Amino acid sequence: MQLALKYRPLIFKDVLGQAETIRVLKHNITSKDIRPVYMFVGSYGSGKTTIARIFARALMCPNQTDGEPCNECESCKSGIEGKNLNFLEIDAATHGKIENVRQLKEDASYVPLGISKFKIICLDECHEMKKAAQNALLKQMEETPETTVYVLCTTEPEKMLNTVVSRSWVFPIKKIPYAVITDRLEHICKEEHIEYEKEALNLIVEAEKGHVRDAIGKVDLLSTFGKITCTLVKEELDLDLDDSFLEILKNLKDNAPEAIRSVENLLNRVEPSKIYNGLARKSIDVYKSSLLQKNGLEKEVYQIVGSNILKIADYFLNRKRVLDETTLLCDLLVVSSKLRDGFDPVKVIGTMPVISASASATPGAPPSGNLKSFDDQFKSELDIIGSKQPESGSVNKPKNDNKSLSKRFEILSSKKFSLLLTGYLKEWLENADG
Repeated sequence: MQLALKYRPLIFKDVLGQAETIRVLKHNITSKDIRPVYMFVGSYGSGKTTIARIFARALMCPNQTDGEPCNECESCKSGIEGKNLNFLEIDAATHGKIENVRQLKEDASYVPLGISKFKIICLDECHEMKKAAQNALLKQMEETPETTVYVLCTTEPEKMLNTVVSRSWVFPIKKIPYAVITDRLEHICKEEHIEYEKEALNLIVEAEKGHVRDAIGKVDLLSTFGKITCTLVKEELDLDLDDSFLEILKNLKDNAPEAIRSVENLLNRVEPSKIYNGLARKSIDVYKSSLLQKNGLEKEVYQIVGSNILKIADYFLNRKRVLDETTLLCDLLVVSSKLRDGFDPVKVIGTMPVISASASATPGAPPSGNLKSFDDQFKSELDIIGSKQPESGSVNKPKNDNKSLSKRFEILSSKKFSLLLTGYLKEWLENADG
């Protein structure tokens, strides 16, 4: 049996990190103060669905004690096996259309079977429901029988209609601390007689971003190799890539050929998209380390790149083209060039945009030297737009006309020209009479 299933909590007591929410739910059950709609909101893997299932079994259990299901009666056993007819769990990501919600109305209208007093309908990932389906659900929530309870689980409550949220009793499901998850993994390893290094378990939890079920799944997988060590975890979960990403960032400015070689080696193991994300993520880690004044390779990278590390992260995060190998290598060379020559060719002094001396000259613009007045810069831009037309005798006149029009549009739509025009208008308004 998979460890993730074997050690999935079956009672509230075994749920990690949600003490306050569980206390209120158990009080609801014991006091019989049941609301028609509950909503569990939390990040991926925080335990929303697990809590919903335990809550449902406790509501249906005739022998519940202190709000906990007995897990021994027929209702609880069939619930654990997923066969309880009074509990309906629906994945709204695949069944979130209006016709699916209308079917729910019919299911909710039936009285509970057997000795259970409640019928529970659980909508997982409910934010995936279409707006029309949410509106239909809203009407059902308002007209639901006292014997029916809706439980909604979502990672993105902002996608739900405000009217649905306002009619729900919303419970925040908190992200579980990494140390708590590591303790659970240690307990499982001891119960299953799995040899391990604690630091290796920490690496697994960090790699799975605090998702308990996935972390247990990785322990299950890695235990088949023998003792779970840091070396094994890094190799099998590709965590050694982080060091490669840092080496690439370190060499990107002054040793681009070495950075390219490192990337080509990584492309034999992972997809380009993973390298984009890895470079962006490690760039942010480098900046965070600089704020915390940590030592190590990340500090060395920051000393070379400086505050441009955030611009690198932004560049790799905002790619809109296809993320293939050619694009990746091209982007690396572009970033390498930007690190040497500067990311931003426009400097802003006060409210007056000024073209930096390092910026490449625009064809047709007056030669740059000392900083010019705002009016001179603005007139220069207008002169560029009004550049002379191609000679009338030119054989390629239509082609040149197109180029001229294209160039004009490029200048008019440029950020630099927008800044100049905005500044000019502001200055004119301030100096205008009346």
